[in-house]
Amino acid sequence: MSRRSGRTRSRRAGSKGSRCRTTSRSGRDCSPLRARSPHTTEPLRLRARSRPCSAKFRRRFMRERHAARTLNPGTKLAAVVVGLVAILAATNALALIPGVVLMFVTIVYVRPIAASIMKPAAKIFPFVVLFTLFQVLFAGPGGHVVFTLGPVGITDSGIISGALFGARVVITVLYISTIASITRPEELSLAVEVAVKPLRRLRLPVDGFALALTVALQFLPTLTAEAHRITRAQAARGAAYARKGGFAARIRMALPMVVPLFLFTLTHAERVAEALEARAYRFGAERTRLVEHLPGLADHVTRFFIVLAAVAAIVLSYVA
Repeated sequence: MSRRSGRTRSRRAGSKGSRCRTTSRSGRDCSPLRARSPHTTEPLRLRARSRPCSAKFRRRFMRERHAARTLNPGTKLAAVVVGLVAILAATNALALIPGVVLMFVTIVYVRPIAASIMKPAAKIFPFVVLFTLFQVLFAGPGGHVVFTLGPVGITDSGIISGALFGARVVITVLYISTIASITRPEELSLAVEVAVKPLRRLRLPVDGFALALTVALQFLPTLTAEAHRITRAQAARGAAYARKGGFAARIRMALPMVVPLFLFTLTHAERVAEALEARAYRFGAERTRLVEHLPGLADHVTRFFIVLAAVAAIVLSYVA
């Protein structure tokens, strides 16, 4: 039998085997492997599964990369500081509008990952509601009594102050969570180092502070991974970790992890110190970086609008 006839037979077998392919509800073929005859000499080839949302995933990837790498770290730090001023300086509903606009623009800017930001932030909403109720109930004297809850009178000023307090907290959490999701720890440490650099003239230990912040930010993921590793190792040896239960039960279950984590922290700190000594690190020397973060047009435009929002919030707080 010739090679050509073998290929023809394999193609026929493949066409017969295609009846057994897995199909989705829409009738589209979803089998990851191409059907072939067991006697064929052709190599097994993986067929790319057709994705109806491939364009959506492509836009999401480009948006994430754009949001995470375009802006300068100093711009992100300035956005956090000035944005907090714009949000917390609002003393009435009209002055809160610039902060709301700033929050929505930031979320739209990173909309492919907005869902992953909302889920962790939603966990604090019960506490926000609780503190808002306290603000409404115990806002102090003043205003007209709208209704009473037993001996406590609910005033219109208490309702307004409680609503403003809850709105400021929600906007602040969403705004900071959004910027933190597109900022890497090394970018944050670089921005802080550049921001406190003028304090060198006052002979303050700026370099030591920047180094401590950098090491701390980079150590948190390592410590978390080590805690998970210790948990899995002790669970494999028969330790019972109660994921459900009261606060005291979780504290008791976490006590066996204290000593291993403490030893790991000391070992890691010693390794970092040895690495710094091996690289002849010293305070006061100018550092060179592989990637220089230079501000561009997007950074200047972002800073302008953030400062404009802060100024508008302050002006509206005093005018309205």
